[in-house]
Amino acid sequence: MNYIEILYELERRHDNINYVLTYYGEGDFGGIDYISFIENFYKLIEKDKKFLYFLERDNLILSRPLKSKVKQIKEFCNSFAKECIDKGYEDIESVKKDIGLLSIYEKINNIVCFKSENSRGIQIIDFNIKQLDKIYKNLAFSINNKWFSLISKDNKIIDKQQINFLPKMLTKSAIFGLILSLNSGIDIKEATNILNNVVKRLKAGIFDLILKTYLLLY
Repeated sequence: MNYIEILYELERRHDNINYVLTYYGEGDFGGIDYISFIENFYKLIEKDKKFLYFLERDNLILSRPLKSKVKQIKEFCNSFAKECIDKGYEDIESVKKDIGLLSIYEKINNIVCFKSENSRGIQIIDFNIKQLDKIYKNLAFSINNKWFSLISKDNKIIDKQQINFLPKMLTKSAIFGLILSLNSGIDIKEATNILNNVVKRLKAGIFDLILKTYLLLY
């Protein structure tokens, strides 16, 4: 959620979003402590410095992705990438090595209201997206934007957005990994029991759904 591509998508689809609060880097599996957040939220309104400590403590970043600002950032990324491609750069890695992305990040972080001194701030996908290619094409940020060409090694320009995200089915091993990650104090045996119970409940839920559908139809 701390990528400009996502903020651009949110602002494009939801005009009522004024601020975005998210983690910089990866967040804790447990998520934000909502009780502490609500108790401290009024301090943000009052511009109390204690609230900044709260953000710092929980590795959070606060941004205000105004429509005009995120549009300017997209245009800037497009012109930056076009200039790099015109100069003969074939991928983002060579650009980072020779030029760097300082100007990109300075532009992006104009929308940041608060971030830790150690935080890079709002980021941009600047790695080769071979595996994320299909996903990235569905983001509005990639439409008529040379940035996509630079990071995907594909000079084709996307001129319209096509939403075709499909749900992903988690494998048992993926679920097992999540169980272990979210419950650091358990052993393999306990994790296996949890997995078996999850699968059992899912199967029972699907059967129940099929039965209810059948009864409704007939």
